[in-house]
Amino acid sequence: MVDGRERARCTLWWNHTPTIAGGRLGTIGALSGRGPSAFQPTGGDAVAADLSTDFATDLTAARTLLDHACRRLETQGCTQVLAPMNGSSWQPYRCREPMSPAAAAPDPLAGFGGEPLPGPEWIAPLSRCGFRVLQRYHSFLCNDLTQRRRRGRPTRLETLRICRASELDATAGLAQVQALLPQVHGLLHRAFQRQPWFLPLPLDTFCRLQLQSGGLASIDPHSSLLAFAGEQLVGLLLAHPADASGTTLVIRTLAVLPGRPWAGLGRLLLEQAHAAAQQRGFRQVVHALMLENGAGQALSRHYARPLRSYVLLGRRLGPGPGE
Repeated sequence: MVDGRERARCTLWWNHTPTIAGGRLGTIGALSGRGPSAFQPTGGDAVAADLSTDFATDLTAARTLLDHACRRLETQGCTQVLAPMNGSSWQPYRCREPMSPAAAAPDPLAGFGGEPLPGPEWIAPLSRCGFRVLQRYHSFLCNDLTQRRRRGRPTRLETLRICRASELDATAGLAQVQALLPQVHGLLHRAFQRQPWFLPLPLDTFCRLQLQSGGLASIDPHSSLLAFAGEQLVGLLLAHPADASGTTLVIRTLAVLPGRPWAGLGRLLLEQAHAAAQQRGFRQVVHALMLENGAGQALSRHYARPLRSYVLLGRRLGPGPGE
């Protein structure tokens, strides 16, 4: 409270968070402060406090909120905290970094669906509360959808069946989507299990999340791709329009089974997605939220230029009760 008015809000998570060695992880999320409907918790352990929309410029109020949040997490036994993160990386997390003053051109895309909401104004109060950047992520923008790094498929991938999600048996409808979810669950867990702060999800929880708005139900089936070796799902690419203008497509997930047999499949899916986007009238494609120095970023750099960067911050807390 400042001058009798609420100035900030956040949500706190200490159960069902990623596992860390030798401690317990808590997270601070929903830092956008846009009213009680901005974030609906998915678990009973989230504690929310509502704030007005003008708190972001008030560093004192923001720091007071963050200090209180860290103390609350510490009383729950947390030894480390991440922010912004709504419990895990399956939910909204990260905040945008400010544009570099050295950028050669103004930001060509104001924003896109699925982009992290907390803006760069949160980095200063988090830093003043002892948080430091633990991980960076980058989005890239591809304006030339005709690029090909090589012709055709590698020999070992010639027998794969790659189809658009819209080409699945339409008569099966939701039942077929639900039937594929166990394979999607297995693929994503194997593809991303080595990423920082990955949280394995039980199949039933995963299916529930994916069938909600913002999950698989929100993808563009004409631009999203599935790769099968026989009946086994070995790769997927999920995409959706950036906004209602129909000019920009966002690739939000690119996952391939680990291992030498599937090397080159990520490139193949990306190029086919570009071609499908161009056929449907999109003029550019965003490769969204790539882990810095990860395989996705390395691939994107061959086709696209940097658009924006994002950070996840963290800090240590004191020992939990009884430690």
